[in-house]
Amino acid sequence: LVLLGYILYPIPDPTFGFWLGLWWLIAQLIHLPLQQLNWDQGWPFVITLGTFGLYFFTLAPGVLPADNGEFQLVAANLGLAHPPGFPLYTILSHLFTQVPLPFSAAYKVNLFSAVTSTLTVIIVYAAAHQLTKRHLAALTAAGALATSTTFWAQATTANIRSLTTLFAALAFYTLIYQSQQSQQTNKPYNWIPFTLALSFGLTHHISLAFIALIMGLFVLLTDT
Repeated sequence: LVLLGYILYPIPDPTFGFWLGLWWLIAQLIHLPLQQLNWDQGWPFVITLGTFGLYFFTLAPGVLPADNGEFQLVAANLGLAHPPGFPLYTILSHLFTQVPLPFSAAYKVNLFSAVTSTLTVIIVYAAAHQLTKRHLAALTAAGALATSTTFWAQATTANIRSLTTLFAALAFYTLIYQSQQSQQTNKPYNWIPFTLALSFGLTHHISLAFIALIMGLFVLLTDT
């Protein structure tokens, strides 16, 4: 209901009203099937649909300035960005520009950020639920991240940070999952998923080195 105000303010926008009405109609159509689902399966579906829909309808429509535009250019042409070059991001976003969708390459690179950010939100939900075993707590964590100003802005533009957060979320989730599984089964940790997530993350963007130190301390304390 709060969103209704945006149809009239700051400028009248009947197009937004149309999309809001369509969103409401879709929500009504899926409401009954979702009631039939096991909520362990239903919540990820709701989060995926809601988060991606939010980013899709607020996505930057075309070519952007500064670094964002540079990433769009190198993704489209398989070029080389400013140091350190971000080769993994360039390759993945270039592959995304080849997806047969009726959009420009610049728009598809923006859409790549929306997809990686949506995956990050889903993983954060899974990690929070793994810790708390409560859907409301996990939904609160996922929603807080998905709608935070900086994360939302990055999710709708071409940038390397959305992929960075995805690898960070994967590393956190694998740590939480493996530690709890080990406690329940008394079996040693399987560090391969965590190692892959953190290695891809670090080679993509070195800023994860700071949180990697904390993760390393966690590993030493829990599985010497």
